[in-house]
Amino acid sequence: MRIGRLVVALGIVVLVTTPALAQRGGRGGGGQGTQGFGQLAQNKSVQDEVKITEDQTKKVTEALTKLREDLKDDYAKLGGRGGRRGGGGGGGGNVSPEERTAAIKKTGEAEEKAIKGILDDKQMTRLQQIHRQQERLALFQDEEAQKALKLNDEQKDKIKTITADLQKEMNELRGGGGGGGGGRGRGNPEMLQKMQGLSKEAMQNAVKVLTDDQKKTYKDLTGEPFR
Repeated sequence: MRIGRLVVALGIVVLVTTPALAQRGGRGGGGQGTQGFGQLAQNKSVQDEVKITEDQTKKVTEALTKLREDLKDDYAKLGGRGGRRGGGGGGGGNVSPEERTAAIKKTGEAEEKAIKGILDDKQMTRLQQIHRQQERLALFQDEEAQKALKLNDEQKDKIKTITADLQKEMNELRGGGGGGGGGRGRGNPEMLQKMQGLSKEAMQNAVKVLTDDQKKTYKDLTGEPFR
């Protein structure tokens, strides 16, 4: 499943629901919240789960290092974490949203392709499952996932409403009470716990929208929970 999906608006959702992973970086090398395949494959806990060998780890590092050099201009467009990863040094400030989205897609797909050539099918499947778990509600907006799940228009609308309601609650929580607004909420344990609770509830409500057959497909897409 391709990384180049536009889920920047949902970054805070992913961030508070997978803090152990999300603290290391963004989607496809620069999105907010969800790690790209490159970061996942270099995350020690993920390596243990996927059973990535020492030799594979070395090959992944070499492949990604070369990739970030070859696509340094694209990584530079990611800004923030992505700029640091790609050696671009924070060049994302003057990049339009469209350019940044294109860079996320290009670097993400390149990372996935590079890693797919190193891991075996079983390892890659598990890595993809972990990646989808990170996406949380954003997964339901992906065209490939929608097709696999066979979501109808009514279901899509319900999940969009659940997502919009969650974003509103998150914004109110971060900007209102509970220890300060803006980005400070991320370092507030009480607020983080509230955000995690809201996100978990929203995810449960979204899954309830699915039929029994769709829930089975969703289980196949995401696999066993990675903690």
